[in-house]
Amino acid sequence: MEQEIRELEHQHVELYRELLKALDRLYLLRKGIKPLDESLLAIRHQLQTSLAMTVPTIKTITDANNPNDLEKRLLEMMQENYELDQEVVSLQDKNLQLVKEFSLLRANYKRMRPEIRELVETIRLRSLEAQSPSSSQPAQNISSEEEDALRQENEKLTEIIGALIIHSGYQGTDSVINKWLEYL
Repeated sequence: MEQEIRELEHQHVELYRELLKALDRLYLLRKGIKPLDESLLAIRHQLQTSLAMTVPTIKTITDANNPNDLEKRLLEMMQENYELDQEVVSLQDKNLQLVKEFSLLRANYKRMRPEIRELVETIRLRSLEAQSPSSSQPAQNISSEEEDALRQENEKLTEIIGALIIHSGYQGTDSVINKWLEYL
């Protein structure tokens, strides 16, 4: 009889664990987030288990007629633990949201990369044309003021592209981007 009770308790624990995992997957799928890190899911399972067990334990302790100091302290600690668990859950939700936002921004970057390459190539060609000796003959039609204005505009565009790459955090993420930065 006792062995059967242990087996049933073990089955209950396993089924509860599987239920929590399924609920996590459902939650993440509804939020449109793919779990990339299994350790985050493990932490989430521990938090859910802790939250689920804290409430019944607190109710059991508070139902006692004459709580002693140890029970009061335990109750306080469990309340603190519950609040910390809630905070961690909130932080994990924010983290998952940031991961989702990052993946959207990364997809946007990949979509814009060909346009940036085209702009860099255009700037590079203009810069080469401005520096090449053969282009100095047609440049005689351009006044030195216009040439200075074009040179300044090219420098500004070069600085803007470099700043965009660095500010968006893509420096060091791709060899092509690193080459652009070296060239710029």
